[in-house]
Amino acid sequence: MKAAFCIPIVLLFFMDGGVLAELPPPINVRIESINMELVLQWDVALNTTDNITYTAEYRGFYLPYKAVCGNITALRCDFSSVLLPFGVYSFRVRAELQREGSPWVEILDFGMDEHTKIGPPSVILNASGINIEVTIEDPAFRIKKFRDVYTRASYNITYWEKDQRDKAIYMSDIEQHRLVLPYLKFWTSYCVQAQVKTLRFNKLSQPSDVVCETTGKVSVGASRLLRVYGRADQPPSTRSLPPCQSHGGRHSVRVPADGYRTYRHRPRRDDRGRDGERRVGWAKGGGEDCDIGLKEGRAACLRPVRMTVF
Repeated sequence: MKAAFCIPIVLLFFMDGGVLAELPPPINVRIESINMELVLQWDVALNTTDNITYTAEYRGFYLPYKAVCGNITALRCDFSSVLLPFGVYSFRVRAELQREGSPWVEILDFGMDEHTKIGPPSVILNASGINIEVTIEDPAFRIKKFRDVYTRASYNITYWEKDQRDKAIYMSDIEQHRLVLPYLKFWTSYCVQAQVKTLRFNKLSQPSDVVCETTGKVSVGASRLLRVYGRADQPPSTRSLPPCQSHGGRHSVRVPADGYRTYRHRPRRDDRGRDGERRVGWAKGGGEDCDIGLKEGRAACLRPVRMTVF
């Protein structure tokens, strides 16, 4: 996707060391910038000869112009290697024929962090049983790292059963880069797409490629728990389990209508989501949680795990 920067273009019609207004300047001058790369592009003016060359220059605030591309026949100049991620720059280009030069065409005040477009993140899926873990990698920037420029960012994630995008589930403002999708069916293919959203400038990246993965079967332990504490054909619900023998406190289990879900140990603290509903799920963080299993007919902690609410 092209990232065209639209700012009023200034034509500088003045005499400057042999600049002749008779030579027409390049037209449709534009900036294309994505992931901190910046390329100035232009088109050939009408009624010009084939021997035209171009010079393209840039400058920061209160600094003189510096040439990056000179005496070139290409209709583009890459400035990426000379720019800083938080700089504000102006650019100009002119056509040249032998010793004659056209008026400069100038684009003013391009802020790199404000105006560059953000490319798509990478999405990796890993299926394990009925769970699908999503890992999101930030876009790779030409200069600096993404998080060095946009220190606060979140993800918008959309997922759906394959060939049923009209029934997609949308998750917004996800801060962790790894999570497990909730409410999945076993032996079902799901597709995922993600975007990055920055707090500064409220920028939204291009969407990632659509990635698909297929869930497996429910584990034996999960099937036993479903038989004891809920049936797969029952609506989503949260049920209390006996206290965790190794930690104390209580557990809850979320059983969706289509199969096994995850279990969460609840220590003595408020663990409600922002919408006021209790949420459970596999993810990293926390540290006071445990898996649930059956031991002599009772629920018991099997091993410590690291989880968080999503």
